[in-house]
Amino acid sequence: VAAESSTGTWTTVWTDGLTSLDRYKGR
Repeated sequence: VAAESSTGTWTTVWTDGLTSLDRYKGR
């Protein structure tokens, strides 16, 4: 369960990071 939770958190971080990167590049 711990591993799954960690993966979920990483996915959120990755998605958040990619979105931020896209916005930054879109400027």
